[in-house]
Amino acid sequence: MSVEQVASERALAKSEERNYFIFRHKTSNGDIKTVSSHSIPITYNNKAVLFSIIQDVTSEREYQQALWHYQSNLESLVDKQVNEIDKTKRNLIQLLVIGLLLLSTLSLFLLFYVKTKK
Repeated sequence: MSVEQVASERALAKSEERNYFIFRHKTSNGDIKTVSSHSIPITYNNKAVLFSIIQDVTSEREYQQALWHYQSNLESLVDKQVNEIDKTKRNLIQLLVIGLLLLSTLSLFLLFYVKTKK
């Protein structure tokens, strides 16, 4: 992150009343890492300074992304199953209505047939 981006993220963290922010950091060997910075103001040699603990959270972020991807796929499968169940339910209701109409028609026909035979 550029100096401006870090300052912007720090200002955002302050406005949200949180003492941490997460950003991408380029290490001295050129690797890009995702880090979290937890900071608190302290007084050192009669000066206000920020005491910061920087933690590499790259692998945690990767796990979170993998978990999000898995959850997204799982939700998609659940939605698909729910849609299939709804479709099957509608089909069964249609068959039930058709069966009831057929049974009613047959009952009326039999009733008419019995009355005409008397």
